[in-house]
Amino acid sequence: MAVPITVNNQSTLFGATVVTQKTISADGAVYKSPTLAVAVTGVLTTRASATAGTLTMDSAGHGIATGNRMDAYTTGVGAAGYGATVGTVSGTSVPFTGLVGTLPAQASAMTLMVPQSEPFAIAATSTIQAAVVASDAAFAQVVFLDGAAAVALAKTVTPTTGYVCDIAGDATNPFAGNGALASAYFSHADTATARAVTAAALVN
Repeated sequence: MAVPITVNNQSTLFGATVVTQKTISADGAVYKSPTLAVAVTGVLTTRASATAGTLTMDSAGHGIATGNRMDAYTTGVGAAGYGATVGTVSGTSVPFTGLVGTLPAQASAMTLMVPQSEPFAIAATSTIQAAVVASDAAFAQVVFLDGAAAVALAKTVTPTTGYVCDIAGDATNPFAGNGALASAYFSHADTATARAVTAAALVN
């Protein structure tokens, strides 16, 4: 039985609004939508480079530990990057290196999360017909990894706009060059409410 995804698009031009709907279907699907706990906050007190620095967290109960993987958001703006490695944590001091992205200016308020890893196994990325990333009303990041733990695709979504790639409809396959997928990391930037972050792929 075919598995469908229905995509609604709304476009406005010179005051006229056009709404279109398209259904993409394939033989099967991989779907993950974990609900993640609230993110935590801090200030970038040291900006050693565009990808490394030290955070002073707003609470000693921040829950970030030495050696964790960490995603970062500029508070109120959006994603700063993903995949940083946390150094030796001392109370509210959280040093980190290796962020994939660009940090904001020193003294910026930041939102942080240790991302949650979920299985996301697809044996051959050439079989993917569509890919979707969405967030339950928060900035979010999903990072897809191959079997060697290398990044196959990283996507950021906003509180109002998700990501849809219609490969079956001739969009370029964003996973091209990766033979297989194994897992995905999920994070979001909401400090008040636990949020669901969704990734899905249709496969033949």
